[in-house]
Amino acid sequence: MKSFFDFGLGTLNFNDANKKHFGIKDAVFSIRFHSGKQQYHEYSNALTFVKKEENVVKDSVFGKSISQTYNAESRQSNLHYVLELLIPDDEAAALWRLSVQNSGEALQIDQLTLLEFQTGSAAGLAFDGQLSKLRFFSQGWQSWSHTASYGVKDRMMTSNLSIAQKPLCYDKSTPRYRQKGKFSGDFFGVISDQSSSEGILLGFLSQREQFGAVSLDMNDLSSLKIWASADGVFLNAGETIISDWAILQYLKVDDSPLDQYTTWVQQVHGVGASAKTHAGWCSWYYFYQDISEPIIRDNLEQIANLRESLPLHLVQIDDGYQQQVGDWLKNAPGFPNGVAPIAESIKERNLLPGLWMAPFIVHPKSDLIHEHPDWILRNKNGKPVNAGFIWNVFTTALDLTHPDALAYAAQVVHEAVEKWGYPYLKLDFLYAAALDGERYDKCLTRAQILRKGYEAIREAVGADIYLLGCGAPIGTSIGYFDAMRIGADVSSSWMPKYFGVEFPFRGEPNMPSARNAIQNVLTRQYMHRKWWINDPDCLLVRPDSELTQTEVQTLTSIIGLSGGAFLVSDNMPELPAERMALIQKVLPIHDFEVDVLDLFSKTVPEMVKVACTTKASEWTVIANYYWQDKIGKVQFSLQDYHLSEGKYWIRSFWNDEIRLVSYDEVIAFPAQPHSAIVLAVRPYDEHKATFLGSNFHILQGIELTKIVSVEGMDKFNLNLNQEMNGFVDLYIHSKVKKILVNANKSNWDEIQENIYRVPIKGNGKIKIRVLHKKNNE
Repeated sequence: MKSFFDFGLGTLNFNDANKKHFGIKDAVFSIRFHSGKQQYHEYSNALTFVKKEENVVKDSVFGKSISQTYNAESRQSNLHYVLELLIPDDEAAALWRLSVQNSGEALQIDQLTLLEFQTGSAAGLAFDGQLSKLRFFSQGWQSWSHTASYGVKDRMMTSNLSIAQKPLCYDKSTPRYRQKGKFSGDFFGVISDQSSSEGILLGFLSQREQFGAVSLDMNDLSSLKIWASADGVFLNAGETIISDWAILQYLKVDDSPLDQYTTWVQQVHGVGASAKTHAGWCSWYYFYQDISEPIIRDNLEQIANLRESLPLHLVQIDDGYQQQVGDWLKNAPGFPNGVAPIAESIKERNLLPGLWMAPFIVHPKSDLIHEHPDWILRNKNGKPVNAGFIWNVFTTALDLTHPDALAYAAQVVHEAVEKWGYPYLKLDFLYAAALDGERYDKCLTRAQILRKGYEAIREAVGADIYLLGCGAPIGTSIGYFDAMRIGADVSSSWMPKYFGVEFPFRGEPNMPSARNAIQNVLTRQYMHRKWWINDPDCLLVRPDSELTQTEVQTLTSIIGLSGGAFLVSDNMPELPAERMALIQKVLPIHDFEVDVLDLFSKTVPEMVKVACTTKASEWTVIANYYWQDKIGKVQFSLQDYHLSEGKYWIRSFWNDEIRLVSYDEVIAFPAQPHSAIVLAVRPYDEHKATFLGSNFHILQGIELTKIVSVEGMDKFNLNLNQEMNGFVDLYIHSKVKKILVNANKSNWDEIQENIYRVPIKGNGKIKIRVLHKKNNE
């Protein structure tokens, strides 16, 4: 990449000779600050640059890089600027950050802008393609915030519920536009050209120092802007404020386009190997707050009894065990003995105890708010801040800059771990610590405060405790959590509802619903096993929900193919066997690479590809999702999924249909509303015995441990480490004499020519032996 800072003009320029569709011409950086009621805005092209240094950096997380440092003085204030520009040697990217030192009287810093274009100049985002082909990938602020790709004629999905929803899901410094073609993204965004399949990623590598964002009006490319919110923090004499690293990266919009970016973010935060992916049960989506010790114990017993056929190992108690949200050390009536005895019972059954807590948010009816009013985050009028409408009431938050409030948050998680015996904590509503308000300490940004809270919690529980974050701002949370909820809450209805009413809430993008939960499972798949284990939220399979059978299958498909954390949230003792079987189809959780192929081209992605490799086999699983509200059909080819030339077997998981197709053949399936087509795809070899799939597991092949062909016989070994009750489909190139399953004769069916369906029932190792007919038989 050709990147340079014009020392004389004070402007940034980025372009790449090999990627000519995008470029940045004469961008400036700036700072907004105020002193009392006086507002100031200083731009880089009005500064006096006095020094330039250039070095080769060999050991940065980006590899060998060129580092350039520029020093400048303000002509109007006592501020001193340092711009650092880092250009990796082998990558089409550039990084830069800004630090500002104050040598005069205290000021309040409002915003650090890393890239913008001044009105009336010829500068801007250079793009030589068609505007109609541009798309903007908008990253949401926290776990539940809608994340999607938009076209020029689209509008951002945003809430209409103002004070009820906006404090929860949107950063106060990131605008939510309603005009067509005008978009913002928290942390980072991607501008892509659908004609050339090229794009640029713009944003930040972390949000340790400030919450940062990017915005663009596609009808005015000079509107592009990258900024960090400094929240009006005080900068005293001799103090320095520094931004996080901003990034501009050219990328190809193909398989895994965000791999390099996510790797750099991972390295910057020191994130190591992925944590364990847990499978278990959660009390919330069936019982909600109406839980008690007997209810938890009934479900625990059922999970323990079903362990061999349904290997769930985590039992998580959700909201309802505490007296009130905020009063974590006081028990609800349904838990007179607290939750410590239940943890002991869970451990006695060789299962993992998990507990939900929300240490930063406060219910207005809690004792805490009355006993410690000085711990509460307040607005300019002295009233508790609005943390959103939750539990049918407007909530508030702790001010974590108050030492006692921070100590309390750390105390409650410490007691949950050390005294109650819970090595797995789900920490929810974490955004509450980062709300706008008047704080005890006015010298920390909201991102720094949230990070301080995370550090206190991790220190309180220790490095070995498994932490799942939820309702958490994404960029600031990296490096502190083993797993992270990445989407809105699921629910037992497809569309958002409130007290059974759908119409006013149908367009709400962040409210609980199956549709909203699915959105970010797809658009944030790229985070999985890079920054944490993705938590797609719970699977609901009970027959008495509002979800249709097709919608339950789709939810099962999306969660199962994601490879993320897996929790079911039904009343286990009452769950029918046929619905229990749906849970089995996701276990064990896989760890294969997953690509969402239309991440940047569709607002709701439709195409998922899982590359599966075991010691026994290699195959591909593809999914095509149909999001329409009416019956229709889906059409695609294997070439669309980037499979190479040739013929392939495809096996449809939900209807057990098998076809032989060419890679460029148009494949059509009828589709029910909100349905999933999930296919196992394997190369066709006329002379080779092939395992085509099964109805046991969504991947249709993870159960195969060995396949061997010898003269006159094909051997297939299976082991899923759980009950297998169904069938497998095999392609056998010769006529079959008989098939043995664990040495017993099988009643198989030849469902198509040379395709044999073999019934299987058992737990543990299954050996299938297919004996061929001889020529004279």
